[in-house]
Amino acid sequence: MRTQSKFFIPLLLTTILVLATACGPSGTPDAVATFNPLVTAAAQTMEALLTQAANQPGTQSTATQPGAQPTVTQPGTLPTSTLAPTSTSFVLPAVTPLPTSIPSTPTAITRCDWVSFIADVSVPDGTTYAPSATFVKTWRLKNIGTCTWTPSYSLVFANGDVMGGPASMALTSNVAPGQTIDLSITLTAPATVKEYTGNWMLRNASGTLFGLGPTASTAFWVNIKVAIPAVTAIGYDFVANSCSATWVSGAGALPCPGTSSDANGFVMKLTSPHLENNTTGTDAALLTHPQSVNDGYVSGTYPAFTVQSGDHFQANVGCQYGSTVCFLRFRLDYQVGSDPIKNLATWDEKYDNQYYPWNVDLSSLAGKSVKFILKVESLGSPTQDDALWSAARITRTTPVSTTGSCVLVSQTPVNNTKFVPGSDFDTIWTVKNTSTFDWIKTSVDFVYVSGTKMHKYADAVDLPLDVVKNGTIALTLDTLAPATTGTYSETWALKQGTSTICTLAVTIKVAP
Repeated sequence: MRTQSKFFIPLLLTTILVLATACGPSGTPDAVATFNPLVTAAAQTMEALLTQAANQPGTQSTATQPGAQPTVTQPGTLPTSTLAPTSTSFVLPAVTPLPTSIPSTPTAITRCDWVSFIADVSVPDGTTYAPSATFVKTWRLKNIGTCTWTPSYSLVFANGDVMGGPASMALTSNVAPGQTIDLSITLTAPATVKEYTGNWMLRNASGTLFGLGPTASTAFWVNIKVAIPAVTAIGYDFVANSCSATWVSGAGALPCPGTSSDANGFVMKLTSPHLENNTTGTDAALLTHPQSVNDGYVSGTYPAFTVQSGDHFQANVGCQYGSTVCFLRFRLDYQVGSDPIKNLATWDEKYDNQYYPWNVDLSSLAGKSVKFILKVESLGSPTQDDALWSAARITRTTPVSTTGSCVLVSQTPVNNTKFVPGSDFDTIWTVKNTSTFDWIKTSVDFVYVSGTKMHKYADAVDLPLDVVKNGTIALTLDTLAPATTGTYSETWALKQGTSTICTLAVTIKVAP
């Protein structure tokens, strides 16, 4: 006879299971699939009730720190607990949504008088002038205010270096909002060598100054450097004097000029050298080739030369065009008296379709009598080691003690004259020579500097005649108005060498 076992379920567990069943979804779920969820729900309800009982009023609960693990009751005898009273449901108060924020549109800032800088038509910042040289500064400005600029408005010196300019200059025409104007003023470079900046603004009919920037209070300016003009000349020409040097190789003394078939090495002068970049040089060059042995060399020692401060050795070095396996070293050596030979500079060259400018400052040798040595060494095989020294020379910069300047006497057409598109006209500047020297037509040039190229011919021309001190000359430019409407300017300069004597500018307006 089999004994039937009896199971006693505590009242609390029975109640929990009943509640869990009552709270479950309606319908008849699969028994197997529902078993574990029911047990889990019962266990979770039991844990909640136990926790609620432990936190009855009068007992202070401790907040759990982040990361703390809850205490887990081990399986076994369930603790006895008293059912807590049925909890009261709480209804959260309705939340009134906040209104959606609409971004506000920023109000555009407008001003009656306001300037926008467009361009330096002439005399960009840092332009160098000789002491006391005159020049014409032209700004291109745009009216970005709401008021028209009239001839009651003026260009006014604000602060800084006045450079001989007027305190103010009235505008010559109306400038409506959105329009641009070129404003020109004649200035004179100060006599002292340094950098100068002059700040300028506009002034309205009420006497209020205005300019650039968010508050229309920033000036526009002219910035120049004053320097003593100098002329760069050739102090010594190594190409022209090539046979004044003593040429040698590892095989001994070499003739000058040599021949390209000489296996001992050679030196030759080329008047139109074929440079490594496949161009024909405009300056003569020395073609030198080392002795035809591995790591051979060729060198030329020149007569002693007295170096001055500021002297530079200059040359364009490279392989002769077509010598594609050329691989060699250029050396500039020197010797003072009987001292050991020393090196000033080296350049390793492998054929790469380019030649390289060499510029070596010789100031450290100033005052010394120096023998310069041009040397070429093969780096391995001498095959096609055809080395070119193009325009090899010592350059010397000599300050010009004279002061160059001019005064604009008249100009035709006056600035801002209107032309129809494509008009052919002559620009004529009449200028006075206020320099301390005569302008010699072979040494003073009239040169294009910047702006729209309205001139029809060359960018640089000699003066048509000599101009003595205090003499005048009319400089005529054959010009053509552009085909498109707008405002156009062009700047030219009288120059002696690298020194600007003065600048001249013309501005026109093109309209149908």
